[in-house]
Amino acid sequence: MISQKGEKMYERCGTPAYIAPEILSKNGYDGTKADIWSLGTLLYSLLYGTVPFKANELKQLQELILKSKIELGEEVSAEGRKFLSKMLERNPDERFSAKQLLNNEWLLNVDDKSLIK
Repeated sequence: MISQKGEKMYERCGTPAYIAPEILSKNGYDGTKADIWSLGTLLYSLLYGTVPFKANELKQLQELILKSKIELGEEVSAEGRKFLSKMLERNPDERFSAKQLLNNEWLLNVDDKSLIK
């Protein structure tokens, strides 16, 4: 589904481990902000080798996502952890916008040395 800027979406879609908390809340969501969250979970899995939320049952997984308690280990640089935390911000209004993400200094200067300590 393609949404227009400012339009709320209500369709519940996505891979369970990568789905944004606001999609689970069923109150409508900004598709771009939800996609930023999903990109954050993907980046997390690339940097840490696992997804940020894991559970044996779908209901448990959804509860973990709704709580959004994320462990950002020291093996990733401080700049990388800060970048991830803005992508995986529980409140979509405080989460990176696409423009903020693409213009972030960490992303613009990323190299192998800045990813992992």
